[in-house]
Amino acid sequence: MGRWHSNYRSGQLDLALVEQAILVGCGRKYVSYLNGFQGEPIGSLHYFVPVLEEISKFDLSSEYQSFNRSQVEQLEKRWLASRELPVGNSKLASACEKFAQAKTQKQGETR
Repeated sequence: MGRWHSNYRSGQLDLALVEQAILVGCGRKYVSYLNGFQGEPIGSLHYFVPVLEEISKFDLSSEYQSFNRSQVEQLEKRWLASRELPVGNSKLASACEKFAQAKTQKQGETR
């Protein structure tokens, strides 16, 4: 499974990298849906393993992560609009939607 697996086992997995892999994977899934491909929804975190392995080869800046997050949010809105469903419809909450909702809730928290 690669370097990330050994890093996970040793407790050294960079959670920011995992977050970025989820964003990239969700973005790709939304683009696929918007292009008319009707593949299976993301069913587990295992979907993101190849993405994690791919992006772990690069040094991604925090600016790229912010840009990518905003792009995924826009893609989600476009996809939901194309299905004529309101944003946040819990009946169709995919892994990507749940991730986006969790990030929004976390950003609204105060400590």
